[in-house]
Amino acid sequence: NQAPVGGKEYQAIVGSKVTFRLLNSKWSTMYCEDGVYSDQVPGGTSNLARFLMGLEPPNATLVASRADAGAFDRLATAQHRRRPDLQPTALLSSRVISRARAWLLTYNNTAGDVSPSTGLLAVYVAMQLCERVSVYGFSLVDSRWAADMKDKGKRYHYFHKFHDSEQLRAHKHHAFSLEGDFLKSLDDEGKLRLCASRDRCGVVHETTK
Repeated sequence: NQAPVGGKEYQAIVGSKVTFRLLNSKWSTMYCEDGVYSDQVPGGTSNLARFLMGLEPPNATLVASRADAGAFDRLATAQHRRRPDLQPTALLSSRVISRARAWLLTYNNTAGDVSPSTGLLAVYVAMQLCERVSVYGFSLVDSRWAADMKDKGKRYHYFHKFHDSEQLRAHKHHAFSLEGDFLKSLDDEGKLRLCASRDRCGVVHETTK
């Protein structure tokens, strides 16, 4: 979604390169909707969509997920008009989302009505395309029933003081505890590298910040 990279605050833990940015339905709209004011980004902005798209490096690809045809068309049009140096915007097939959900349920098929988070979708796609996958930024805590994670004292994002990072609202059908346990099992099996501590990936675990 809108997660920032680079700079002195984030480069050491998440790097500075963006090749693909996977956007859920909300952020597919936020990246192209004009006139949205935000004082939660450095310097503030009267047009959040232009600010966010302006941060993307040349040749990056925006990938919309869970977006309908109209939302995708608006995002693709805005990207082509404002950032023609980016790769053409892509739309993630709903079949990929279904397969990612089935993949998650192979770990626990009694989990019920769960929907993979955008982060887990990114991990699933990466594991189909890449020889090695390292992931960072998963809270590994249960927030499924937390309407406001701040009230629960839990972290939803690795970043802060960036648009929407402090609202900490989790979709009720995301099961972060299940996703965290699943990622840990994949890490134990050597299928991916879960960056959750300094000695594993050279990053600081979010609970120590």
